[in-house]
Amino acid sequence: MTKYTKSSEAITSNLLLWDPLHTQTSIVKTHVLEVFPQTSIYYSDTVSFLIKANPKLMIQNVEIVTDIRILTANDANPAAQTNISVVSNLANAIWRSVDVIIGNENLLQSFDNSYNIGAWFDIVLNSSILRSPYLLQKEVFLMDDASTKPNSENTTIYPADNAAVANNASLKRSKMVDQGKTVTLISD
Repeated sequence: MTKYTKSSEAITSNLLLWDPLHTQTSIVKTHVLEVFPQTSIYYSDTVSFLIKANPKLMIQNVEIVTDIRILTANDANPAAQTNISVVSNLANAIWRSVDVIIGNENLLQSFDNSYNIGAWFDIVLNSSILRSPYLLQKEVFLMDDASTKPNSENTTIYPADNAAVANNASLKRSKMVDQGKTVTLISD
């Protein structure tokens, strides 16, 4: 699919009898629409959102905002310096698959676990290192920082006897969710 920004790009120049007036698609204003889920995560493994038709409006960006807390098995806050670890892209890893259906048209369909892997590669390959602090706050996205593969898989966040931490990035992510802190994630 091709998007033309000027009307002259749509027609080859040898077919034009005279120069057409150039047109641009103008955006008059933007509108933020908050949509809450129609289904609950407590009753189904699928969360559905119903976005009603908006005449003369274009969907530009869809972001899913999620508040998340990590609790113990008896719904209590974990103690301080408990070995709690989260994956490097928490905001996208919580979604197994994402389908965007408008009317009867399926605009985006992902297979099981392909959305979170695709989102991870999209961030890794298309984001500057300068965006790291922003991605850490927005998505709890921070690549593992370890010297070896076993150190990157080490789940001991707080080692005993003041030993060195094997994965500094995992420690930073852990501090964001420890002791039952609520983290707001923005998936886009």
